Amino acid sequence: MNKTGLIFLLFSLLIMEACIMALVEYPGEYPKADEFHKTVLFEPGGTFSLTNFDGNIEITGWEKEEVEVYAEKFVDRPMQSRIRFLWKDRSVPKVNFENYDDFIKVSTRAPSKEGALVDYFIHVPRSIHLEDIIARSGRIFISDLYGSAFAELADGDIEVENFSGSLTASVTHGSITAALYDMKNGDEVILKCREGNVTVFLQEGIHAFLRAEAPNGQIADEFQLERKNENFIDTQIGEGGAEIRITALNGNIRINRIQ
Repeated sequence: MNKTGLIFLLFSLLIMEACIMALVEYPGEYPKADEFHKTVLFEPGGTFSLTNFDGNIEITGWEKEEVEVYAEKFVDRPMQSRIRFLWKDRSVPKVNFENYDDFIKVSTRAPSKEGALVDYFIHVPRSIHLEDIIARSGRIFISDLYGSAFAELADGDIEVENFSGSLTASVTHGSITAALYDMKNGDEVILKCREGNVTVFLQEGIHAFLRAEAPNGQIADEFQLERKNENFIDTQIGEGGAEIRITALNGNIRINRIQ
């Protein structure tokens, strides 16, 4: 090989090395492939949106006027142990982060919906509007917030702790648990689960209109609410207040007191 050919070969190898990475594959596991971390200033009362494929989403309120997004990205591996070379841009999911004046939109981008596993850990101001927190499978956890929230999950569990305001949560297969505080006139809570159970924690002395339906299950409550039968409640608690609608098509509903 002449000198020119040797230089070209070395240059080609360097280019390939910059574009590919060797990953050790372990049976039944998702090795972490990459991380994403970004913190930006964000005033309370803004809107935050997140769409994901598979993976957990945790959103927690804090006192800072900042949004912090940390994500761990994983890549699915075949059920065999070997070393494989993958093109980086084709194997690892991407995190899109769009920041506007009072709106942040985060989304997972991947070459295919299969194997696009990203776990998100997010801090936001306590006063926030969570718009379109959506995932295909995993767990959505929301805590220490007031304002409004919309969460939708196909397969997994939604858990909401220490929340005040309007909440819409929907699960196809899984469960919903929500602890609601300081419910006021105009607040609207809609919880829907097709296959699974719904559990709601309410404060003593709450004022709300409550409608709960479990056509193929049962409803248990610690408030001794008036009901037409074991799987349907349509009643007013106190005077005025929030509107709460709960549906578990193929599951049970529990309405508990906050201790």
